[in-house]
Amino acid sequence: MERRSLGEGSKGQRCYDWTWFDVTLSGRQPADGFAHHLLVRRSTDSIIGNNKAASMRISCA
Repeated sequence: MERRSLGEGSKGQRCYDWTWFDVTLSGRQPADGFAHHLLVRRSTDSIIGNNKAASMRISCA
C-alpha cells in the first residue's frame, strides 16, 4: 500500500491509500501483452459509519 496526496482541496490536503492487485477474471483473457488488475483507493479521512470508504476500479495495463 502506498499513501499519495492529490493536492489541496476545499478542506485541506486530500490523501489516499492506494494498492494494486493482479486478478484473474473467469472466462476473460487479456490481450497479448496486457493483464487484468484491481486498483483500490481508500481515503485516509473519509469515514462512513465506523468504516473507511474505498472505491475500486478495474483497469487493463
